[in-house]
Amino acid sequence: MATLLYLGIKGRKFGICGAICSLAVFAVSSYPLQFPAFWSALIALGFACLPSDFGNKSLFLRVLGICLCLNAAVWTYPAYGNWNRRYMAVKKWNNIRLLYNTKAYEAAYPAYQPLYNEMDWNYRYLFEYGHLLSKLKRCDEAIYVLRKHSANYRY
Repeated sequence: MATLLYLGIKGRKFGICGAICSLAVFAVSSYPLQFPAFWSALIALGFACLPSDFGNKSLFLRVLGICLCLNAAVWTYPAYGNWNRRYMAVKKWNNIRLLYNTKAYEAAYPAYQPLYNEMDWNYRYLFEYGHLLSKLKRCDEAIYVLRKHSANYRY
């Protein structure tokens, strides 16, 4: 982002620099670059910071820029699909957490079980699911899930 700010200030594009600064401040207090929309905004701001005489460069540089953009789109599309699957799984999990939080473990089990394959990356889900299994006296399954939880947990 510092390079983009340098290019923007050098090109006297102060409005674009303000947008980059606001994205940088937001990034300090959050994780915005885990969402594709923020990556798109950063890329668009990066292109807006390019010098005004960029259109006068050779055809090779224009073609190279287009190829880089297409390459970035091809590489980020699978990541977006993975993010979307995870987002939908977390959305389902948040809807069924009410059952877990009210200690309705018998009712929560049929809802938690199908999410396991989609949520095995989320250590909070794994902890809740393992705890739920232990409350239902499914000890072997609970140990398996909680071991996976301890492997995924970031100490």
